[in-house]
Amino acid sequence: MVKAGPAVFLSPEEVASKLPTTNHDAPVMLDRIFRLLASYSVLTCNSTTLPDGKVVRLYGLGPVCKFLTMNQNGASLSSLSLMIQDKVIMESWYYLKDAVLNGGIPFNKANGMGVFEYLGRDSRLNMIFNKGMSDHSTILMKNILEMYDGFDGLKTLVDVGGGVKHVGGDMFESVPKGDAMFMKGKVIVADSILPDHPDSSLATKLVATFDCIGMAHNTGGKERTEKEFEALAKGAGFQGFRVKFSAFGTYIMEFLKTD
Repeated sequence: MVKAGPAVFLSPEEVASKLPTTNHDAPVMLDRIFRLLASYSVLTCNSTTLPDGKVVRLYGLGPVCKFLTMNQNGASLSSLSLMIQDKVIMESWYYLKDAVLNGGIPFNKANGMGVFEYLGRDSRLNMIFNKGMSDHSTILMKNILEMYDGFDGLKTLVDVGGGVKHVGGDMFESVPKGDAMFMKGKVIVADSILPDHPDSSLATKLVATFDCIGMAHNTGGKERTEKEFEALAKGAGFQGFRVKFSAFGTYIMEFLKTD
């Protein structure tokens, strides 16, 4: 549908003809799937009734597909969705009750090892994980760079846990030299912030979801409130802490050596 164009509507038969399948039922199955997606406004639908009474449905992209298809930078939120909903990741949730009652990490219980050890052994999931994280960062950073001037004048920026052009080592022992980390005396944190009291906003739903994902898959994985981030900064020896702005639910915070 993306290749056909934003204003083009296709029949299930036309879509099926582009798929590597010989299944004669594919058009009917696609029609049923597309109808479900249209009911949630992911797709749009135009229908006509033929003289014999048969209803023909044609489908196009809904507005939300802007975020599920590749942008000009080749990034999309679909890769993050595929990562979160991968069968290996989803299996962890079936062990959440056991983790609550008996302790432990759901992912480890489901797979017999930690998530990063698993990623080192499963090239398929590792590729999905890195693509999901990379696309998410690409989309966020474009917006952040348009609004934030804290990177001005920096020649070297250390991305802790970035996963791209990585440098081996233990962050608790030493970190690569970077202007933002050392020379300017500033740590720039891009992360979600939990509200002290939950509400029904989309932003709160998103960060609360990420918080539970962290709980289910990582040792100590969690999101933090603003007060917890400030305590983290002060506990690490920084005197100043400030929240600059937010972009798509991600906040830019600065840990400063001086107020």
